[in-house]
Amino acid sequence: MILRVEHAPGDRPGVTIVRIYGEIDLATAPRLRADLQDLDRRGHHRLVLDLGFVDHLDSVGLGVLLGALRRARQAGGSATVTGLSAPVSRLFALLGLDTIFDATAEPGSAAPPASAPGALCGGRP
Repeated sequence: MILRVEHAPGDRPGVTIVRIYGEIDLATAPRLRADLQDLDRRGHHRLVLDLGFVDHLDSVGLGVLLGALRRARQAGGSATVTGLSAPVSRLFALLGLDTIFDATAEPGSAAPPASAPGALCGGRP
């Protein structure tokens, strides 16, 4: 149950890339939630969540990602997911999250406006 979270500025002003490594589950979700809430408190409201190195994602982890999306949108920002593996991509589609989250193929891309329709695309196999 290892989780590592890194964040860095994106290619465009105001965009923060959040790279998540490891497992997002019951044991690690509180730490990820705290990291994402801290970013929100510091005014980072345009997030690119790079899930390309996520080995496992459970329902608690999905709740953390949805919470980050909700906070970003409430602040006038957005949350984009990128780097979805085939299993995580299928999970997003099965649960309808591909219609809720904006997605981009490349982690460095700027997150689209919060009003843009979500679509799931690309990702790492």
